[in-house]
Amino acid sequence: MSLPALKIAGIEIPQDVWPMRQSYSKVNGGSTPHRMMNGAALKQQHWRKLSTTIQGEGWAPPALAGVDWSVPVEIQCVQPRSIHSATTSATLPAARRSDLAVNVWATALVNGRVVDTPVSVVGDVATATTVAGASAYQFYYYPKLMFYSDGPTEDLDMERAAYPWQLTAEEV
Repeated sequence: MSLPALKIAGIEIPQDVWPMRQSYSKVNGGSTPHRMMNGAALKQQHWRKLSTTIQGEGWAPPALAGVDWSVPVEIQCVQPRSIHSATTSATLPAARRSDLAVNVWATALVNGRVVDTPVSVVGDVATATTVAGASAYQFYYYPKLMFYSDGPTEDLDMERAAYPWQLTAEEV
């Protein structure tokens, strides 16, 4: 399977400035664990969003200087996310890429080993082909999300003739 192209605000980032790393983390709002009289914890949380950091480096800057960073931008991600399921089906997020030849795939866990299995998607429900002896299934997809960002930080490393850059963004 070939790597998908990273797209930020509709701009495809060329492989000459290819992202070397993308990471996800959670942003929690109003998340507080409260202790009950018996010491048990009860977590109260108002909302949860996703944050991503994308780092790249190449022979040219990422060409994002013209993006209006005051509005949400769409990021078509290159790092897949996955959902674990004890059954052969799982509900995928609606916010995922559909522009790729392979945008959803599945594996089965058989005796501690990962085995590829065909998958079909109808709407947001993915269904894997049953694998004999499978104890669980994993469904992979590429997110397509709306984010706020202040834009990338860009550097020039004259010694290596490289343009490292990094973009941090939080889901709308």
